[in-house]
Amino acid sequence: MKPKDKSRVDDFISISGTKMRTLAALGATPCPPEIPKDLLAAKCIPPGFMAEGGWAKVVDYYQNKETKEWVPYSTQHEPPGLAPHAKPSGKFNALSFALAFDARTPGLAPGAAGQALISPWHHISLSAATPGSFNMVVEISKGTTSKLEVQKEVAGNPIKHDTKKKKVREYTYGLTFFNYGLLPQTWEDPAHKEGNYTGDNDPLDIIELGSAARRVGDVVPVKVLGNLKLIDQGELDHKIIALALDDPKAASINSIADLEREKPGVLPALVDWLKMYKTTDGKAVNLLVSDVPDSADLAKATIAECNAAWKKLAVDKSVPNTGFWLP
Repeated sequence: MKPKDKSRVDDFISISGTKMRTLAALGATPCPPEIPKDLLAAKCIPPGFMAEGGWAKVVDYYQNKETKEWVPYSTQHEPPGLAPHAKPSGKFNALSFALAFDARTPGLAPGAAGQALISPWHHISLSAATPGSFNMVVEISKGTTSKLEVQKEVAGNPIKHDTKKKKVREYTYGLTFFNYGLLPQTWEDPAHKEGNYTGDNDPLDIIELGSAARRVGDVVPVKVLGNLKLIDQGELDHKIIALALDDPKAASINSIADLEREKPGVLPALVDWLKMYKTTDGKAVNLLVSDVPDSADLAKATIAECNAAWKKLAVDKSVPNTGFWLP
């Protein structure tokens, strides 16, 4: 798009997303042929701004969104598939929901099965049985919208809904086309600085791009393909890209180049999703350090760094005052 012609300032009208939502809440109707400069004061939209029926729906939504008449399409009322070693409690899509792990959990580290509480963060081994592979703990299943995550401060680190203002959070940018979770026995240390950014104080995030939807709580052996670095409020949030070892294409995908060849369009879609998923909640576009992922080797180096940080946290217990539940 060409920049505005500075000699024709009055010929252009800027309508941001915020202004559009405000106009809809005001019940704005089409402007007269002579379009006023202050659309909010006139409570009107330029003719042709949106199809008439579409604008009517937008107005209806923003004037009634706090009522039960409108339920966001992304709200998931039924739970996704749950791993058999994960015991649910409370009501799904409510603050009470929790998923605890038991001694049947695959991939447990030596001695972990005898613990009173099994933590998916601390008690599952980072390394999987196949040399060079890793265990992924699934928090969010492919094809769902509920934002679920391991609770760092709660005893046993169960998986619960992420919340904001005492409401469960949903992805509103569409269904996830990947399985999302964490790498156990890793930690992004906020005291560690990479360039101008610090670690985000969480286990490493991992995105599995296979064909199967995994259950929440599944422990999935994966191969690492790369890493996208998301900047979130001044913190560096690594997104490790991976593929399940049992995926039908696992034998032919060992790198980002292989991924692009075997699954064309998936990487651009992931970059778009990571940048844009908050915009449907009225937030700004996310930033990535680069749209090109780090190599598998660099991603594995990041995993090794975060495993070493986790050992200081959970094994040596040399990091004070985190507020985390540690075994």
